[in-house]
Amino acid sequence: MAVAAVVFRWWAYEPIPPSFSEPTKLRCILASIKVVRESLIFLESNGLLSITTLQNHPMISVSDKHDEDPNTASVTELWLEGIRALLYRPRITEGTKVAQRRGLVFFHGGGFVFGAPESYHNLMRQYSVDMDMVVVSVAYRLAPRHIYPAGFEDALKVTKHLLQQAEEYGVDPTRVGVGGESAGANLAAAVCLKLRDEQYPLRPSFQLLFEPCLQMLDMGLPSYRENVNQALLTPAFMAWMWSLVMTGRGDLKDAMTTNRHAPAAIRKLLFQDLEESALSALPKDLMEYVLTAPDEGNPETLIDIWESIKSRALDPYLYPLVSSDLTGLPKAYIYTNQYDILRDEGLLYKARLQSAGNDVTHFHHLSSIHGILTMHFANFSELGETAKSITTFVLQKT
Repeated sequence: MAVAAVVFRWWAYEPIPPSFSEPTKLRCILASIKVVRESLIFLESNGLLSITTLQNHPMISVSDKHDEDPNTASVTELWLEGIRALLYRPRITEGTKVAQRRGLVFFHGGGFVFGAPESYHNLMRQYSVDMDMVVVSVAYRLAPRHIYPAGFEDALKVTKHLLQQAEEYGVDPTRVGVGGESAGANLAAAVCLKLRDEQYPLRPSFQLLFEPCLQMLDMGLPSYRENVNQALLTPAFMAWMWSLVMTGRGDLKDAMTTNRHAPAAIRKLLFQDLEESALSALPKDLMEYVLTAPDEGNPETLIDIWESIKSRALDPYLYPLVSSDLTGLPKAYIYTNQYDILRDEGLLYKARLQSAGNDVTHFHHLSSIHGILTMHFANFSELGETAKSITTFVLQKT
């Protein structure tokens, strides 16, 4: 028993950012997440569990236990264009005249495989009140049952709905934004690209991209190598979810994790059109990688795998960072964490957006990890710092 306990403790141990505010609490949370994650992958890979049986199970009820509290937002479950969503609205006290508010279409995280609007219930309620904003939090379709472009199509439909029907919700159609965390940030960025390309008459005026995942061509970026053991999101877990999104199966994970799924030259797409000023503003390790990595690569690239995923791997509505044109997009807020495998693609997207002439606000947390926004129950001080930055952007720039 003692040996087993030591082995389990070693296996469940998680590295913590050295300056994180409450390391013991965070380590306990991450250890629990690791046990669940590794169990899910093992069970699914061996045909013992279907991921679809776990999807869209709310973590909390949508019922409002603070329904009479005037300081909270009201929440309503509704269906828009056949897609379930939660609607958050700041309460209006009797006799108060309220002008049309800003609006936000929000997409939850979870790697396109997990998650639901309920996972962000408290966060969306806080945003609605603090930013005087109507929020629509979307339950888009998930892989592997629904592979790309199902989730993207849902995100696009709901965004168009709010843009077109904004006044019905008390929203100013010129102040509608999109946002999301991780996979949800991917959807928000993709929706902005699509509406621009369609020359849609109504478009988001801002985008909130929290810890965005924006590419799968290169899983050897410095942030992937530095954070290979972070509990909530490892390179292997991200590759497994990308595989499910593209094919409905997880069998591309090993090739993607070892960076053998795409030719080295293709990775140049991630760095295209970077102005010198934007390039020089990148962290030193990432700048050096950009200048040297594209001509390096694994000679054992699995061409058959690349040919099978090529059309989707180069689709900018699935992977916005590969887009050849990032001009004419809404003002953006990008949030990244130092201890996150997705850090560098967020930094690259910021640099490319700026190089394309867009208005970008960036907040980088030096002591935080991926997924911190979903840990509102823990009351980490890092959450307060991030919330202040987001609120400042929304109130001052939208």
